[in-house]
Amino acid sequence: MKNKSNVFINAADLFQGKTAKIVYNGPLAKSENEELYIHLGFGAMWENLAEIKMTKTTDGYVAEVPMVKADTLNFCFRDTKNNWDNNSCKNYTYDVARPKMIKATSETLISPVTNKVEAKMSEVSKIIESATPVIPNELSLVPSKNITEAYIQRKKNKLMFYRLFNFIPRDVAGSSKKNKGIFSSLWKQ
Repeated sequence: MKNKSNVFINAADLFQGKTAKIVYNGPLAKSENEELYIHLGFGAMWENLAEIKMTKTTDGYVAEVPMVKADTLNFCFRDTKNNWDNNSCKNYTYDVARPKMIKATSETLISPVTNKVEAKMSEVSKIIESATPVIPNELSLVPSKNITEAYIQRKKNKLMFYRLFNFIPRDVAGSSKKNKGIFSSLWKQ
């Protein structure tokens, strides 16, 4: 917190585009005033001149001031009786910093995206690893007897369905002609 006698302001808020919280505990705050105003402007010529009504709190009178594009913030205080606190005719002046600019390069533009993609891919690979069953080392890549038997059973089932749909209808009809079966209309010739 920067302090100039009776004024407190957070130095981290003194950047263009931010909002600075200004707390005042000067002589005007100690008198029996119902309302207190901050009279402010930016730069050496007090551009964007404004007057903001301050709120009374336990810390003193508080105002929130949006920082505009300028190099300094100048202000003083007044009450409803037209009494002023202008820091003994010097006003209260604080430097306003510009946001730090970085040079845009392929690394500064691509790195954040790449880092997010790599993080997501790492997260997905961890999920896949946790979901993949662990295969014991004693199992080999050569098909076992159980796998071969299952393959043979599938082949037998296919052959059975083929016969069921193609040959049995011929036998039932008593036709020796080659008949495609009762489901022949489903297949194109």
